[in-house]
Amino acid sequence: MSDDKKKAKIDLKARLGKSTMGLPTPSQAGLPPGSIPPPAPSLLGSMQGIPAARPSFVAQGIAPPPSITSAAALLAPQQAPAQAPPPPEPRLSAAAQTIKVEMGEEVEQERKKMQKRATLYAVIGVVVGAGLGFVWGGASKTGDLGKRVQDGAGKLEKDVRAANDKMKELGEKIAAGQKTFSEKQFPEDLARDLGGISVAVEIDGKSVGNYPSGLQKKVFTYVQAVNDLNKTKDTLAGLLGQAKAPVQKYWKEQSDPVVNFSVMFRGDSKGVVAELVPNKEPFAFGKDWKDSYTVLKKERDKSGEKNATRYKKGDLPGTDPLVVPVAPESVAAFTSEQLVYKLGGAMRDAVRSIQGTSDEATGQETPGLLKSGEDLAIDLKKVAIAK
Repeated sequence: MSDDKKKAKIDLKARLGKSTMGLPTPSQAGLPPGSIPPPAPSLLGSMQGIPAARPSFVAQGIAPPPSITSAAALLAPQQAPAQAPPPPEPRLSAAAQTIKVEMGEEVEQERKKMQKRATLYAVIGVVVGAGLGFVWGGASKTGDLGKRVQDGAGKLEKDVRAANDKMKELGEKIAAGQKTFSEKQFPEDLARDLGGISVAVEIDGKSVGNYPSGLQKKVFTYVQAVNDLNKTKDTLAGLLGQAKAPVQKYWKEQSDPVVNFSVMFRGDSKGVVAELVPNKEPFAFGKDWKDSYTVLKKERDKSGEKNATRYKKGDLPGTDPLVVPVAPESVAAFTSEQLVYKLGGAMRDAVRSIQGTSDEATGQETPGLLKSGEDLAIDLKKVAIAK
């Protein structure tokens, strides 16, 4: 072979050596003879997105073939960091992407479960705050709040039963006094008895705010009714303490009516004016009347007495004060009759509110406070012993 051909062949090999500088021969890379060497680094970077690349083996936990491993290992040291372009961010293989998607779905499902649980807890919180859900589960009964509610219900049950006992005693006393009063005998002992009986229900510290809503309503209704009954009792006791003399006088006068008032006539710029005045000394309506008597007339904010002549006939008003007796039944509102009605009505209403009422004509019954208290005590006991 001529020198020119050798020189050309040598120059070609030199040139090939320069263009493949840093790349191992097939034998150095561990490849069988005649195989294609690995691509240059710039080409290798563009091939990393192919699904069959090395990351797929890693994601599946399978080691790559030795030939590829050794080729990649040999190629890596030969890359020039200063000259090689930055490799693109590796893409995940299909297996790795599948794992990522599956994990995302699990997280999303768990997040949805947590949101559902959070919503449920919020609803339960609102329900408990409104007093609707104390006895839902065993955990709520064994917790601190559940224990406080049960203890409070147990204590309140005892208070309600004690109040009912007092109320029963009070009802019996008032009923006996009412019977005596209806027989036109004044119940002198009733005023004293009423002062010694007090019906009270204390709900503070009983965790009433955490009871079921229906039970809360029963508690508040019962407590309000007990307070109203106590006010009625105190009013009745006050009336009884002041009513003995006028009531007994009224009863006496029922069989022998008395004239307590008169109408007195006087002149006025507009004509004749009549005034209702009390008689200083009331007199029997059914007996002979005096021709003149003394009336009590208020003048200039001062009470005074005035002698008056009983009117019989003639012009009015006349020269002297003239008076006409007033029929007792027409002025009942100004006498002790109203006091008697009030006392009788107060005792009757108190007994009905305690014992209830029953209409014989319709058969309809209205429960009283005693029945309400018994029902309430039963409901409180159910909460107190709930398991």
